[in-house]
Amino acid sequence: MSTTIIGLDFGTHSLKLIRLSMGREPRVIGYDMEPIPRVVTPEEAGPGDAQDFDDAPTSVVSKDDVEGAPGEAGEDAAGDDGASANGAARPEAADDAKPWGLALERLIERGAIDDDALIVTFLPENQAMSIRQELPFEERAKVENILPHMLNDRLPVATEKVIFDFQIFPKKKLSTESFSDTGVADEVAAEALVGFARREQIGEFLGELRSYHINPATLGVPELLMSYALQRCAPSTDATYAVIDIGHRYTRVLVLEKYDPVVARSIQFGGEQLTDAIAARFKSSYEQAEHLKEIRGVILGAAGASSDARNEASVALSECLSDATRPLIRDIRRTFQSLYNRTQTKIDAVYICGGTSLLSGLPEYLEQEFGVPVSHLPTDNISGFSETVDTLPAQLKLTLATSAALQQIDGRDEDRSINLRRQEFAYRGKSSYLRSQIFKYAGAAAVLFLLLMGMLWAQKIQLEAQRDAMRNALTEQTTKLFGEPIYSNSVIQARLSGEETSGKGFVPRASAYELYFKLASNIPADLNVTFDRVETDVDRNIAQLYGETTSPQSVEQLIDNLRAVDCVQSVRQEGELKIKSDTEVDFHLHVSSECS
Repeated sequence: MSTTIIGLDFGTHSLKLIRLSMGREPRVIGYDMEPIPRVVTPEEAGPGDAQDFDDAPTSVVSKDDVEGAPGEAGEDAAGDDGASANGAARPEAADDAKPWGLALERLIERGAIDDDALIVTFLPENQAMSIRQELPFEERAKVENILPHMLNDRLPVATEKVIFDFQIFPKKKLSTESFSDTGVADEVAAEALVGFARREQIGEFLGELRSYHINPATLGVPELLMSYALQRCAPSTDATYAVIDIGHRYTRVLVLEKYDPVVARSIQFGGEQLTDAIAARFKSSYEQAEHLKEIRGVILGAAGASSDARNEASVALSECLSDATRPLIRDIRRTFQSLYNRTQTKIDAVYICGGTSLLSGLPEYLEQEFGVPVSHLPTDNISGFSETVDTLPAQLKLTLATSAALQQIDGRDEDRSINLRRQEFAYRGKSSYLRSQIFKYAGAAAVLFLLLMGMLWAQKIQLEAQRDAMRNALTEQTTKLFGEPIYSNSVIQARLSGEETSGKGFVPRASAYELYFKLASNIPADLNVTFDRVETDVDRNIAQLYGETTSPQSVEQLIDNLRAVDCVQSVRQEGELKIKSDTEVDFHLHVSSECS
């Protein structure tokens, strides 16, 4: 069984991973980051004014893509041609190799990814999206049957071209849009939060990972994966919190109301756009602008900003950054306002993370703009995180990867997590891990088999020794009884009952009493005979009969009677008769027979 969980963040600036141990007390045990080579792409527009995931997929390419398409923001961004409506190319990697491939290869070379680890990640370049769909009932089995038909008009492509998964949430508050013309709200039993991605893109991504021997167990939607870190770090379960992950190219917004997601969206805006703005403002190269942003970037005028930084160059840089972030702030503010209009839900606090959230003065600037407390996402409640990742910049950059890893701890319930590894892409285990497990268990089975064979062999030798001892004892006893060794139980029983004989044993076929009975049965009633004793000689198969009768004629008659017995061969008088008187004659008969 796997003992390590890896959260893998396919960012556009760097590839980040976090290692989490499994067990009763899961904790962070390691991390790694590798920069991704920058791929020069055509200039892209700023963030669009799409609504949150209630009304649109989470990916928006440009503002122009949304205008004229109410309720389906981002539809053109996910079109078949891979380009936006205004003709701007989407940020894609080179055809020959993905930009993250080299970074992943370096991580593997230095042993950052365990062979048996359980990996949780998401599709790069914002290819996974989410929308919300109202449902007439809460039963998952029923929803699975009707949801594809309900999504036909919501998804930018046909449902058979996408892989989707969903969570079901009971309807807490009725949307103002659900009121009918009579002013009565339509009954909506539940809402489904649906994550989806193109089937083709999932196949290509998994195929690329397979070439590196990477087989993730879960493919999630990045903004939804943020919920696990926010749930761990939020100070209260009854409040409403927003987390804003400001990355290099995308900003992800997630709002949890009592731990349930009510807003989840992604905006195409990040540190790359700030760097482009600096390069355009100061006529510098991209690399110079990136260095200036990281070293001296600050937004002045916010509470807490250092007054020492207020020189002409810093003010100019601050104005450039604040101007560049205004479209993003406007977009997020509209998202919060839309949430309040629908559900009267107010944001209690905002947490920011991601590499771009390190911009000096940004939390204070956002707090002024949104009118709610804004701070970096605290990570104290993630066991081992602050000890293992000991710098704030690394902590903020690794938040998404950590939250993805926590999905296997806090969100393993199938009904409470979204995993796009479904249907033909269903996770069936890591092949290399399965092979190692097969070899390990096969070796253990071989050892157990050898031990079992050894035990059976020893038991066989012991039983053979007992059998030989019993055979020797039986040989000795049957030889004494029957004159020869006998090992068959039926034959022994027959010999003992007199049904069978070998002619070698001392046990007579007919006992002296039986012989005496046979003789007495053949003596006429008028013949007076008295037997004094009957002796048998086992070795010579003879019997000696001693007795008394009334006359020599009676003796002759007795001899004839004995000869009539089946097993008697011959009968003769031993010596001469001893006539004691006219009515008393003693006899001694010698009988040769097979009766003994």
